[in-house]
Amino acid sequence: MILHTTAELANLSSIRHFVEDNAQSLSADEQTTYGLSQAVDECATNIIEHGYRGLPGAIEIEIVRAGDTLTIVLRDHAPPFDPTGAPLPDLSRPLEEREPGGLGIYLTRQMVDDWRYRALPDDGNELTLIRHIKPSTSQASF
Repeated sequence: MILHTTAELANLSSIRHFVEDNAQSLSADEQTTYGLSQAVDECATNIIEHGYRGLPGAIEIEIVRAGDTLTIVLRDHAPPFDPTGAPLPDLSRPLEEREPGGLGIYLTRQMVDDWRYRALPDDGNELTLIRHIKPSTSQASF
């Protein structure tokens, strides 16, 4: 299942619904569905605000299940950025001493089991989010 949308904050709701509906249809439980929806929301927000920086652009989101793994791939054509190498925020520091930002990437890391980045050959980004789910006994493996 693939969603093609424009990189606008107004589309975050439809992106969340796409992830929620498809994760549930692929037998993800409520907690997994919520976590993946949050992770994709954080990633899409970063693409819109920091990748495209208000300029027009597109986001493609693909979700698939293979066995006990749900994979969500986000693709865009913003300038290359690898979030998997971003430093973790220092959560031990008081809020007033912390630099703003960085929590979206941190939260994404908490919601997925693995993630991978690759620069696309046509000057874009591909971020793959991986979450293991319990095998469903009511559906065949995909």
